[in-house]
Amino acid sequence: MNTVFERIANLAKLKEKKSADKATENMLKKYYQNVQDAGGGTPEIWELILPCLDSTPTEPERLQEPKTLSPRLLRRRIAGIVGALIVLNIASFYFIPRWEVAVASMLPGNHSATSVTGGIFYDDPGLLRTFQQGAFQPVGLKATAAGITLEITDFYTDSNRTVVVYRITPPKPSSRQGLVMQNWAIATSNLLDVQLNSSAQQTSVRDFPVYLSDQFGDHYEMRGITGQGNGYGYIEFGSLTSLGRLTGLRLSLNVSAMQAILAPKGPFAAKRAETRTGPWKIAFLAFPNHVPHLHLTPNFTVEEHGVTFTLRSVSNANSDSELELESEGANNGNSPGFATFRFSIIAPNGKPLDPTNSESNGKSWSLMFPPLTTSGTYTLVIKNKDTIWKLPWSQPQWLANHPKWTGSDATPPIYRGTDWKSAANLLDFPAYSPPPGYIVEKMTVVPDNRAILSGNETTTPLALYATLKTPDGKQVQIVESRTLLTPIPEFMSLDQFLANLRNSSGSGFRGFHSTRISGIPAQEWKVLVKTTDGRKPYSMLYLYPTWGSVELESINPHESVTLMELRQVATDLLAVK
Repeated sequence: MNTVFERIANLAKLKEKKSADKATENMLKKYYQNVQDAGGGTPEIWELILPCLDSTPTEPERLQEPKTLSPRLLRRRIAGIVGALIVLNIASFYFIPRWEVAVASMLPGNHSATSVTGGIFYDDPGLLRTFQQGAFQPVGLKATAAGITLEITDFYTDSNRTVVVYRITPPKPSSRQGLVMQNWAIATSNLLDVQLNSSAQQTSVRDFPVYLSDQFGDHYEMRGITGQGNGYGYIEFGSLTSLGRLTGLRLSLNVSAMQAILAPKGPFAAKRAETRTGPWKIAFLAFPNHVPHLHLTPNFTVEEHGVTFTLRSVSNANSDSELELESEGANNGNSPGFATFRFSIIAPNGKPLDPTNSESNGKSWSLMFPPLTTSGTYTLVIKNKDTIWKLPWSQPQWLANHPKWTGSDATPPIYRGTDWKSAANLLDFPAYSPPPGYIVEKMTVVPDNRAILSGNETTTPLALYATLKTPDGKQVQIVESRTLLTPIPEFMSLDQFLANLRNSSGSGFRGFHSTRISGIPAQEWKVLVKTTDGRKPYSMLYLYPTWGSVELESINPHESVTLMELRQVATDLLAVK
């Protein structure tokens, strides 16, 4: 016997055929007209729909005498038509018709997402691998509110999580905004408003919701946002309904607010936050591919010093592996708080893996790791001071091409080498070349998403990283960019940062001095840094030419370059014509 869903699916197929029933045709036309009125229709859509709704017969119709039906048969006929229309309407709501699939294929967004998202996945090896496999669905739809445009560029979902890749186009700059310290980004609360704006300091903190919704009425709350200063980023949600994987999904991304940090009086003066509310609502179609997954329920329990951990489940998907963990006694008065626990996995080859993300309420944890694909025994290791809990489980190999953990420094450089001219030709600012007598040991050019001080604000700046050996044999790292290089947090002024350092006993702050070197504004910082041999003095020097900034510091904290030596390097650098 056919299931209810099979029946609905069959009825959905009927809707795509030509209908000789005028009432059904009118119902479908009304349905599609509602879609168009809601912003989902274009002339191209109607070119697809109208042939499906054209009920013109291929042969001349024969005139027939109208039939007279008995009241009983008439009631049955009406009830049958009404019932069919109701079921067809249900099917049209839950199932994605063929014409919508065709329309989705015509939408913009058939691009190589790699070219527009840069390195946003390089901290997440599972997503990076999935992205490189071309498993993301291009979308290319956008919404504009309050002068800001939000575009969904790509979409991905599997049994563990859902990812929406986005791009933000900022509003036109105003004469009063000054320097943009943090570019426009999706805001989840008004906390920055309360902290930075005196007019909002008496306002209570409130959340700005970010969620996905589907045609089944389900809402998926955001689990996290990862963004870059160039406007690109991705929002992570939980897994979507399994029924939607069969029917296709009509999804809607809902964003409430955007926020930026501005410096109207210069990069070292007081900052202010600007928040603009939308909403930004983008409806799109999603057609999840079938991706492999492996779900295990170890239910393994271990107890140490009155604290018990139970590994409930391990859910392996294409983009990551998620562990569900429960505890008893972790928050009682005799044990430390849950925030002090450290988690890692020992793989079958003996190598440790750190989590890429985690969620906890103090008694249960969701731990996300790179995909665990090889066969063998894995061990979840939990550490807290001198106590260690170990929870092993075994699993088969279920996915080929195990992704490599590339780490946060894996963004591929635009240039890597030792040739100054090759690197300088890529830059859009007049960088200083290595002084005579200095040896270039390493040089890279990478994208830089910090606050832009000069040049084109619509293109991503580049930064030059160079490791030089001085004539005295000291190693110095020099960074040059048309962005703001500074140790000061983007939401603080110089005065606020210095006050915090002086009031914090553990900051290691030893001094700050504002000066000029060869006529160029400069800032000198002295701190203490932790090394294996204890705390050692460390110096940093920043130059601020008209086109950007230059950072000079020691490459090795164990052999720190003194402030006097950094001044000499800066003088030599500025003397090069």
